[in-house]
Order: sequence, then C-alpha cells, then structure tokens
Amino acid sequence: MVDVEGKVEERIHLTTGPLSIDQAFFEVKDRDYGAVLMFQGTVRQWEKGKRIKSITYEAYHEMALKEMKKIVEEAETRWKVRISIQHRLGVVPVGEISFLVSAAGAHRPEAYAASRFVVDEVKQKVPIWKVSYLQELQHSSLDKTPPKSV
Repeated sequence: MVDVEGKVEERIHLTTGPLSIDQAFFEVKDRDYGAVLMFQGTVRQWEKGKRIKSITYEAYHEMALKEMKKIVEEAETRWKVRISIQHRLGVVPVGEISFLVSAAGAHRPEAYAASRFVVDEVKQKVPIWKVSYLQELQHSSLDKTPPKSV
C-alpha cells in the first residue's frame, strides 16, 4: 500500500450529518500531489420521471466500512493516490450531497482513474441502500395510512 499520512480508516466516513468538502480536501492534500479532485453525488430532484423530496440511506455499517476500506486500499495501491470517502446516512433532502469521494495524486490521470474506480466500486459492492420519497406523497412505503389527496 502507498505510504500515506493517517490510517485509511480515518479517511472513510459514514455520517448522518452534512458532508464536508473542506474535510475531504484536507484528508488527501499533500505537497507531493499536484492533482486533487472530488466527486460529489447530490440528491437530484427527479428520479425515473418522478419528482422526489428526499432520499433515505441505510447501511450495514460494519460491512460498509470494511468494504470501503478494501476499495480505498486497492485504489491507493494501484494508482499511488490518496483517497477519502464520505457517505451520508439517514434522510438527505434534494440538492444536498449524499456521497463524496476525494482523490489526490501526482498527476491528473491517476487521480481521475482512482476516483472513478472508487465511485463505481462503492456503488456496486458497499451495502448501502436508498429509499426515494416522492414529492406528491406524504408518507413512506412503510406507512399504514393512505396518502393524502391532493
């Protein structure tokens, strides 16, 4: 693995609060790295043609952290970069950041490649689930009460 400051575990975060772009930058910056970039996944207003008001994310916490650590270690070894991941849990309103990956490397190509790898791997392998809540409905699919008429 690449010799980086701080343990990998210190750069992987599952949180119910807002994600921090400043923290993500701080965790990966280094005077030896000329490229620092970030991917921000935000909750969009439309999903499958329907307007939504929020997404609720849930995770199998321990397994999610373990899988994210493996992904970061692989990216850091393969591309000689430093990676930080933040994923939000709980209710995330439209327009807010739900997923943040920062990557720093000596040059752009490895930072971009590592970032794309991490985003794709997290989406495919990490046990985090989402439930979208439609704007026009006033209840979740788990409620026993019927929707209010509009």
